[in-house]
Amino acid sequence: MGQPKTINKLFALQSALVDCKLAPGTDAKVLGVLIEYQNPAQGYSWPSIETIAEVAGLKERATRQSIRRLEDAGYLQTQLGGGRNRTSRYRARLECFDEAPLKERIRLAAKRRHNNAGFSETETRHDGAETRHDHDTKPGTTVPPNTSYGNRLTNNPSAAAASNSSSTHQRDETPAFLRKAELALKAARQDGRHFSGDETVKAYRWLRGVAGGDDYTDGDQVKGWAHRLSEELLELMDEQTLLEAAA
Repeated sequence: MGQPKTINKLFALQSALVDCKLAPGTDAKVLGVLIEYQNPAQGYSWPSIETIAEVAGLKERATRQSIRRLEDAGYLQTQLGGGRNRTSRYRARLECFDEAPLKERIRLAAKRRHNNAGFSETETRHDGAETRHDHDTKPGTTVPPNTSYGNRLTNNPSAAAASNSSSTHQRDETPAFLRKAELALKAARQDGRHFSGDETVKAYRWLRGVAGGDDYTDGDQVKGWAHRLSEELLELMDEQTLLEAAA
């Protein structure tokens, strides 16, 4: 099991806060500690009760009670410790949190759009979009490319001359759009701002279209770049926009 991403942790804690079976003041803290301590290779953590209580800022008794509630609610699996230290092992069940089905719906929707439309139709959908310039890029207004950028080439002449096909032309321009998106995401993080609205959803879907699917192991740097930016954009969306992206 890989190291949980930040968005997984945030959704897990959000689930704990809204679940009526759990106590927000203690259970979310304990769950957060156990997720953070989870070993990326083995998929579980083994901090002592004393350590969990200290990091969470709780009494040991309250920590034990919280662990039992997390177990009863299905958020946590515990293997009681043995041996000299009698340290128990804990596995936070990230797959049972609300995050998993929500993100899966987003990914499936993006994949369907990519398979059914492709890059050419993606570009066509933005034929009537308002012209935007480099200096207009700011948090909350990141948008997918539109035809106002259609005649602009990258600074790599060899790449631009590699083919006269429209698909290659679009491909050559993609890194420039990705750089603009990356700058906007960086500015938003620095300002502590979130992205919202239809333009954000369009930007996310364009990034997913460039990424092209769920397999990013083929070594394609542009696809990997677009995938990373789409994940970062998800983290910076407000709740309503995230739900719209999943629709």
